[in-house]
Amino acid sequence: MKQLRRALPLGPTAADPGLLTDAEILAGVPDPPRRVRRPLDLLRMGVAAGGLVLALLIGRIAVVTTDLGAVAPRLVLAVAAAAGLALAGGIVVDLAVRRRLRTVVEAAAGFAVAGTAMALLDPSRPLEGLVAGLASLTTVAQLGRRPRWRMVATVVVALVAVAMVFVGSGVLAVVVALLAGRVVGLLVRVVCGASTTRPRPVDVLAALRRTDVDPAELRIREGSRMEVTDSAGRHLLVQILDRDHAGAVLALWRNARLREQAGAFPVVSLRRTVEHRSLMAMAIAAAGVRTETLVATAPVAPDAAMLVIEDIGGRPLSELAEVSDELLDSAWQQVALLQRRAVAHRCLDNVHLVAQSESDCATEGGRERVDIRLTAGGVVAADEVALAIDRAQLLVATGLLVGPARAVASALRVVGAGALTTAVPLLQPIVMPSATRSALRKEDGLIDRLREEILAVVPTPPAGPVKVERFSIRAVVSTVIVIVAVVVLVSQVAGLDLWSVVRHADWTWLAAGVALSAARFLGAGVGLTGFVAERISLRRSVLAQLACSFVGLAAPAGVGVAALNVRFLGKSGVPAAPALASIALWQLGSLAVNVFWVLVFNLVYGISQPLIPVPRGIGLPVIGAAVVLVLAALAVPRVRRFVRARVQPYLDQVRPRMASVLTRPGRVLTGMGGLFFQSVCTVLVMAVSIRAFHGEASLLTVTFVVVVGVALGSAAPTPGGLGAVEAVLAAGLTAATGLNPATAVSAVLLYRLLTFWLPVLPGWVAFVAMQRRELL
Repeated sequence: MKQLRRALPLGPTAADPGLLTDAEILAGVPDPPRRVRRPLDLLRMGVAAGGLVLALLIGRIAVVTTDLGAVAPRLVLAVAAAAGLALAGGIVVDLAVRRRLRTVVEAAAGFAVAGTAMALLDPSRPLEGLVAGLASLTTVAQLGRRPRWRMVATVVVALVAVAMVFVGSGVLAVVVALLAGRVVGLLVRVVCGASTTRPRPVDVLAALRRTDVDPAELRIREGSRMEVTDSAGRHLLVQILDRDHAGAVLALWRNARLREQAGAFPVVSLRRTVEHRSLMAMAIAAAGVRTETLVATAPVAPDAAMLVIEDIGGRPLSELAEVSDELLDSAWQQVALLQRRAVAHRCLDNVHLVAQSESDCATEGGRERVDIRLTAGGVVAADEVALAIDRAQLLVATGLLVGPARAVASALRVVGAGALTTAVPLLQPIVMPSATRSALRKEDGLIDRLREEILAVVPTPPAGPVKVERFSIRAVVSTVIVIVAVVVLVSQVAGLDLWSVVRHADWTWLAAGVALSAARFLGAGVGLTGFVAERISLRRSVLAQLACSFVGLAAPAGVGVAALNVRFLGKSGVPAAPALASIALWQLGSLAVNVFWVLVFNLVYGISQPLIPVPRGIGLPVIGAAVVLVLAALAVPRVRRFVRARVQPYLDQVRPRMASVLTRPGRVLTGMGGLFFQSVCTVLVMAVSIRAFHGEASLLTVTFVVVVGVALGSAAPTPGGLGAVEAVLAAGLTAATGLNPATAVSAVLLYRLLTFWLPVLPGWVAFVAMQRRELL
């Protein structure tokens, strides 16, 4: 490559007075920024941080006791430390020789921060700090671009890691040190940026001349694309491929989420990317499709390459005021040519479909036509699913332009009913290009109208939807909930002997508590059906309440339950606004039940021993002061308008639903009866938990403690009110019932086990089952 660059002139010389100089061509064209912040580095840091948290969690559960320090030769430790320090010094010197002084400072800072942090955690094991520092240093220095240094660093870090195991650190400590150093290094790259790999415009000019392109004008188009006009008047597009390109994180996500037939081309090496895009350009042209012409490909820098494409001109279909049937048919004809050669485009949207003006169509008698731009993805030797996705993409793209009727009619004229029918199962937003998905958000229901239009004209009904996702967003949410639940569970039960609590309980009362805990879900399901004017399945409603016990692990008390029930009602055919209003009424009913129990307790016993001690005589003044403050705030017009703007929409939604429910006494009795039944079962679970440890307490007092204690504890911003509910209930039982503190704590732990932890596994099963049946 160096000989080639010396053999060819890099620009015009004094002997070429008619040619433009590089300075004239590049006038007004800025150089790329020297430092960039890559989203991919942020993703890598997130993955490394997640691995670090997982390693620390494993270390908390399973303690490794390996002590070989007594037999570890001191010479090995000295050699390992010397090798690590020598590696760090060599990397710093190499960076300084290459005049990357800023990177030297950043790498040294990362080494110092990571090493010091690990050393402070355990000063007796300095090698952990050295490994963390080396991991941070190599990350900041980006040794991936330096193969020899990368190999040396791998050997040295492995040597130091083996020495760590010899001194008793354990394999897990090695993993933690490496991940901690990786996180620090990536954090430095995210905050300070990394050296760009994007070439300068002058380097692009030199590469163009090496490919026999004589540029006369160069302009930056967008991102990594440039427009070049050569001396022959050709309009060329130069696509720069490097490590700084945007969209890498999104491409990784789609590749991970979608199956092979539906995903984009995998993110691999730079050379493979260039080869694939060149292959697709030649395959599309060989199929006879009117498309952009690949002029050349060439390296521009060690980590950058370029594709030179002759532009086809024209206007994207999305910019046309009106699209004729001739243009629609032309688009389908071009796609049919691709399909005959088993070539899948994978990005057929109204940006890649280009209409040529009549002046550009002289060779076709002045008829309008559509050309197809090249894509970054695409597949050769594509299977039927990938080809059907192309047909589905074009069907939706044309439907967005001219409506379902004309889009389906054009497809029938060109490809026929058989090919159109096979595209119906792939009419899913997930397989559409990003531009089409954005447009579909504004055209709600277009895909359903396309299906209906096809069903009205095809003789045979199409098959059901094809599964193109490896996993859905809901599966990711479920996984996150499970991880959060495990972390919370470990943090809650660490140091507690729950088996001892269960073992010392009276198993007769324990069995009664399990039955009462299960009965709570029946009451909640019945209560929900009562506050919904539409008829919904009681069995599915109960199943949804069981699923709420799983969702509640990852959200503050009440938040996840409300969101899941709104989703359930929506899937049951209840419109969004009435569903929200029904859930609001359901929650108001729960509040009314709690207030009822507090009033009953106050009337029967009086609150002589409140859970939160308040000096006598100040209750009414405090309440009065609060009321005065609220009234004073509402007296300000701006505050009053603000409150009205926030509250009025909800009142407008709830008022019609309240009228439709309250005018049906049977519905009201059903809803309130179910909520009272749920409340009674919850209180009885606490009562039998106390009896399981041979405690005695008034049922009405237990009711008050449970109602008030759960309400106060649930205000904590933790999943299910974890920690706060246990503390408030234990204090309340001790203060209000006179129970022994040990008995009160044991009863509360058993109560939470029966009402919060035990339903988690059945709730997960219910959640998954409802998802599979499209009930959530």
